[in-house]
Amino acid sequence: MAVRAPELRAKGWCNGAPLTLEALRGRPVLLEFFTYGCINCANNLRTLKNLHARYGETVAFVGVHSPKFAREKEADALHRAVERLGIPFPVADDADHFLAERYALKGWPTTVLVDGRGYIVGNWSGEQPAETLEAALAELGMTECSNAAGQTAGGEGLRFPENICATEEGIAVANTGAGSVWFCDTGGNRLACYGGFGEPVGLAWEAGTLYVSDRSAGSVVRIDTCSGRRERLLEHLRAPSALAVADGMLFVAEAAAHRITAYTLEGLQPAAVWGNRFEALRDGAFEAAQLAQPSA
Repeated sequence: MAVRAPELRAKGWCNGAPLTLEALRGRPVLLEFFTYGCINCANNLRTLKNLHARYGETVAFVGVHSPKFAREKEADALHRAVERLGIPFPVADDADHFLAERYALKGWPTTVLVDGRGYIVGNWSGEQPAETLEAALAELGMTECSNAAGQTAGGEGLRFPENICATEEGIAVANTGAGSVWFCDTGGNRLACYGGFGEPVGLAWEAGTLYVSDRSAGSVVRIDTCSGRRERLLEHLRAPSALAVADGMLFVAEAAAHRITAYTLEGLQPAAVWGNRFEALRDGAFEAAQLAQPSA
């Protein structure tokens, strides 16, 4: 039996005027329940952003921020997070969990599909592949917008830089929001800019070589700062968010996999793993440890 979707009610809104399901009647609505400190939510939001670029003319996309921690309940923090995450659709501030309770939220992220009549026709917990949501939209007769275009990061300035790495030759800056890495002298003068990243965040340095992890692409590359030559070392990682190089090893913290892996620089073979992929805070050696989104 179809269940009518509870009406939207929020403490406030980002990216637009308040919305109601009644006003959106006739269009499918994708509701994305998230909390901005959750790496799995950030991953799912990337999928939703891509779908919005392709279906945004016929499907209404609405974020619902139901916070987990005290700071996340503050409106200014939410507005800044929405900007940092580049969310292009309206976001309801569900600081009191009113909507989370009415929609029986069991975890973050959760995606809910409401049809044009106002009934819930899909509910998914956790990260979802785009194909799953596309199939559900296809069942409602939705097709891609003919003029859909991908988003591009613009501007030459710093946009939400998330990391720096001091070296004997200068300072590397992860210009995360702009998808680039700057290399500057100690006076702050930019000597080089390496673009083409999704979300560069992890940085490490050894003897003229800069290592960069791309959180959204799930990869690690190394850059020869003399020639500018790049080499992709690792891929298919889950939100690699921090790097370190020591004793011939490359250490990679995967926030979404809740683990840290040490790879040999010669051959890039995994030599040790800390964390057993379950999200928790438990001390221990190697896989006996349980980590929570290791990011530094």
